[in-house]
Amino acid sequence: HMSARRVEWMLWLQWVGASLAGLVLGVSLLLGLSQVIGGPPHKGIMGAVVGATVGALQLLVLRRRVSRLPAWMAASIIAWGIGAAMELVGGFALSIAVLAVLAGVLQWLVLRGQVSRSSWWLLASIVAWSVFLGVVAVMSQLAHPAVGIGMGFAFVGGITGVALVWMLRQSPAP
Repeated sequence: HMSARRVEWMLWLQWVGASLAGLVLGVSLLLGLSQVIGGPPHKGIMGAVVGATVGALQLLVLRRRVSRLPAWMAASIIAWGIGAAMELVGGFALSIAVLAVLAGVLQWLVLRGQVSRSSWWLLASIVAWSVFLGVVAVMSQLAHPAVGIGMGFAFVGGITGVALVWMLRQSPAP
């Protein structure tokens, strides 16, 4: 029997790992799709693909803790798709801001009523994606942009993972 702390630590690691693996899988699928169609797809499609892979792998972590999993998947696809499309309108920072708010709100709607203090998810999402922007800005001066995006997204997974573990700790066991 594992201690509660160890279970929480494992949940956090699984969440961060699933989030990062979803990002890598989504980008890999987009690279393959770009080869097939002879160029990158529309930004919104790119975001939706990554949102689908991130959301799908996060579902594997959430599946025993949260119901309405198809809604989590839809929230991820919509938030990432619209967020990425907004880059065409107002650039990268606006894109991430829209993604942060949409992911926070739509995923909160899934968590609401299932996880105690789920309203904290919105704040966690905004803080996480704000840190992402900072990490990307700093790392883009030091390394390839992909390094900054990967490191920034590790922070997104880490921060939202802390929030998830904390909210689940407040919730009665199913």
